Amino acid sequence: MQMKFPEQRLALLTASTGAFTSPDPTTGCPNRVDLGGSSRWNVASSFATTFEVPCNAAGTIQLKVTSAGRGGSRQWAQADTTLTVSSACAVAKC
Repeated sequence: MQMKFPEQRLALLTASTGAFTSPDPTTGCPNRVDLGGSSRWNVASSFATTFEVPCNAAGTIQLKVTSAGRGGSRQWAQADTTLTVSSACAVAKC
């Protein structure tokens, strides 16, 4: 998935279930990824990540992002969305 911001930011993306595979998730928390590695040198206006939905997922998955600006825009911002996962798309054998 791709995330875009109107200015350069760092971001923490979390999911209620599933796992981020690229970039590497936070150690011990496969459902959380630190976009920019918490380094002021890695701020960006967009980030791309790969997310795997569990094969037995059904119902909803909630994604939340918390981001921080830099320079004149040091505000924190949050956003979230909910994705519906159809049980008809589940893998036959999990």
